Amino acid sequence: MPPWWLMWLAAAPAPEAVCETERVQLVAAEAEVELESVCEGIAAFLDDVFVTTATAASTLGRTLESTKLVRSATCILASPKPRCRVMPARIVESVSIEGGLPFALLEGDLRRRIFLRKGALLLDLDATLEKQAQRLEVYLEREGFFGSKVEVRAVRRGSLGMGDAYRIVVHVDIGWSGPLVGVRIEGDAVLGAREAEALLKHEVFGIFPHRFRPEDFDADLDRVTRRIRERGYPAARVRGSYELDPAAEKVRVLLKVESGLRLEVEITGNLSLDHEELYEVATFERTGALDLVEAEESAKLMRDLYQKEGFDQAEVKLVGSGREGDRFVVRYQVEEGPQRSVVSVQVEGAPPGVIESAALVTRADGALSTGRYVDAWVQRDVKSLERAMTAAGFKDSKVTVKRRVRDGGQIEVTFKVSGTEPRVVRGLSFVGLPAELDESSVRAHLTLVAGAPYVEAKLASDHAEVLASMAELGYHQAEVEQIQDGDGLIYRVQPGVQRRFAGALIRGGFRTHDSLVLRALGHEPGEPLNLLEVSRGKRRLRRLGILSSVEVESLPSADPERTWLLVSLKEADVQTLDLVGSFTTDDLFAVGVDFRDRNLLGRALRLDLSGRFANAAEFATEARIGRADRLAAVLGIPEPFGAPFDLETGLSVELENRDVLFERRLGGHLALQRTFYRGQSCEICPELSGAFAYELTDTVFEPRGDGPAIPRDDLALSGNFGRFVPRLRFNWLDEPLDPLLGLKTELRFELAHRRFSPFSNGGQFWRFQSSLGGYVPLGRPIEISVGRESTVGGPLVLALGATFGTAGVYGADGNLPLSETYFYGGDQSVRGLSRRASAAGKPGATWVFVGSAELRWYVLPDLPLGALQLAGFVDVGFVSYAAAELFGAPTLSAGPALRWVTAVGPLSVAYGWPLIVDPALDTDVAPPTGRLHVTFGYSF
Repeated sequence: MPPWWLMWLAAAPAPEAVCETERVQLVAAEAEVELESVCEGIAAFLDDVFVTTATAASTLGRTLESTKLVRSATCILASPKPRCRVMPARIVESVSIEGGLPFALLEGDLRRRIFLRKGALLLDLDATLEKQAQRLEVYLEREGFFGSKVEVRAVRRGSLGMGDAYRIVVHVDIGWSGPLVGVRIEGDAVLGAREAEALLKHEVFGIFPHRFRPEDFDADLDRVTRRIRERGYPAARVRGSYELDPAAEKVRVLLKVESGLRLEVEITGNLSLDHEELYEVATFERTGALDLVEAEESAKLMRDLYQKEGFDQAEVKLVGSGREGDRFVVRYQVEEGPQRSVVSVQVEGAPPGVIESAALVTRADGALSTGRYVDAWVQRDVKSLERAMTAAGFKDSKVTVKRRVRDGGQIEVTFKVSGTEPRVVRGLSFVGLPAELDESSVRAHLTLVAGAPYVEAKLASDHAEVLASMAELGYHQAEVEQIQDGDGLIYRVQPGVQRRFAGALIRGGFRTHDSLVLRALGHEPGEPLNLLEVSRGKRRLRRLGILSSVEVESLPSADPERTWLLVSLKEADVQTLDLVGSFTTDDLFAVGVDFRDRNLLGRALRLDLSGRFANAAEFATEARIGRADRLAAVLGIPEPFGAPFDLETGLSVELENRDVLFERRLGGHLALQRTFYRGQSCEICPELSGAFAYELTDTVFEPRGDGPAIPRDDLALSGNFGRFVPRLRFNWLDEPLDPLLGLKTELRFELAHRRFSPFSNGGQFWRFQSSLGGYVPLGRPIEISVGRESTVGGPLVLALGATFGTAGVYGADGNLPLSETYFYGGDQSVRGLSRRASAAGKPGATWVFVGSAELRWYVLPDLPLGALQLAGFVDVGFVSYAAAELFGAPTLSAGPALRWVTAVGPLSVAYGWPLIVDPALDTDVAPPTGRLHVTFGYSF
């Protein structure tokens, strides 16, 4: 007898069918449920995997559920086609946060702790929402907001994105927070309550009490423990707990201290190194142990310290250790011996390339190194040489060390290498490779080929390369046996079934278009399924910056040679709309708006819209709040039609209305961009990129009053011109907005010709520009802790910047627009001068060099919303009409700068004084009293 649910399903009136595939019918399990989005993507998959109506109903249901696009499926083998009753999967479509969050806890901090992100599955709805709420409540308590309540609910949005879309609403009722007001200590009295409270208290600048954060409590206990251990109790243990007083909104702490025995270390015979230097390398405090093992390990480290100082025969003997009353006493006897240096280091019997790759630590005395004979270094060098010999194919090499002391006490070190007969791969062959896999292409990826050094450590990586070559052609379950035939290698291959790409189901792409994902995967239906290419496709999708997560898995199929992929996406929030108000001393005030979308039309198109309005154009009224209006629109297209470059196009309108000039510039550009190299998995990764652009510009440059004169006939006030611009950039920075270490440079060449412009008065000229920025950390000269979360004194950084440019005309009718000539002065150039200051004395200059040096000190490096930076700067500028005259008349300025460095860039207030002024400039543009500069961002 069939189960009751199957009889009920067959007898009950079928809900309205919302999906008809070629072989399977899907019906909604509930009347209000929609299936259009699910059916749209799943129909081809069902028709492919469903072979005959004899397929078991349970198997068909499990296949549907395996797609994770439906959370339940109940199927019957009805006529004329099977019918499945399904419920679509619940998928997170958006997340919003409600409630009054404190300023100390920004919404972004809380959002990062939400695991229910866009594209996530809601498998067990009630349990998942409860788990999310509990996790956020725990996080808020760890942050010091006690008694917080979080409610998480899911609001159905309807059928969307191949599933049932839900909006997650997180409502937060923030709890109370309070400072630490007292510490009570139980146990050994080795630390006072006031001192412990000072170590535990959270204060800003050492004055203002901050909320108590359990997140920091473990680290605070470690600080207390270290303080006790530094006082001679290496085995000290501190346990802590805290009590909450919600009525008074205060927190009290209880510490239980077990100090252990007091350590006393007695060292005799040490004449050259004092007691503190030797005790510093001892391990008692680091390990928290008082025993014979640590005493002997400390003796070894003290001997190493002596050897690093040149006492190669020094001995540090442990003469006694143990408990004496309430103390643990350790006694050492030092025999220093003579102080000597290494004057010669030689390696005998090793090829030169091996010696370089070994990178010996033991070195001879010289200008850049102090020769020391240290046993630990010598043994490390022995192992390095043996590894280098093995990597070069010398299997049985052994390294011995000979030390010779000259009469004058100088040491000669010789590393002797034996067993230098190389082992070479005699032959390489393959058995069973599939016909479509070219043997030569496999060999090209292997290290152990005929004639190469036979390095057994490379066997495993070569075996993996052969498997990878098979996987690239869809042989995912290939078996490869690696046979060592003397000094030859044989690979015996059993390919197995070749899998081909059948199609992909995409879940979580609410905005991202399916075609973008499929193109990134790099497969057409029927092609061999290359898992390496799929992995590269995942990386390509992540690099777009529009997805927070990309996962790919295979789905079960009745045909072992056809594989469907399930692509699970979690989309990032890539749309922003910001209202902006700005002020700089060059442009005065402006208001505006910025809109950014990194996934326009769901195809990873990048759209940037920016507008700044000061009514410089004096539209409708002469009243204006600033000197510049700017509008810009940029559209970026990643790898259009699969091309190996990105495409960018944009339009811009700029208008400057100043006392001495009026300038209007309309521009458009089309650029091909490509990243040639981007480092991976490195602390500071270099990046090399280039672009080739076409720019079309129309300019109106109108001097007013005492504005710049036109010095030459070949300069044009106005004009429109087209130009081609190749550009090369190199970045090697630890941070893009506020670098402390690294280098950046850009080279740019411009070539304009009247034929490049669709208008008749195009200019003919060329320009070359280069810029360089370097950042060198100089350590932390001062570092004073003022409270648990504040420090006075952070990094000291030397920042250097330079810009060089030159321009000229060519052709009989060439002309150079005044807007394309060079100048310096202003907020972002030589400070202390007004904007375009050099143009007042040398208008139309065709050569420029501007250099800057800043010493930046992060005085308060860990403020809640950034860091306070104090800087001193020196700027220098040169302009001329000829190369020989460029450095003839400098302008030099200097001054201080105060910056608030935020996560989006620094807000700077600087004051510059002209110290040396080009005689061509007057005091109107270079005032002797200097000039104030208020800006946002660095000039270099």
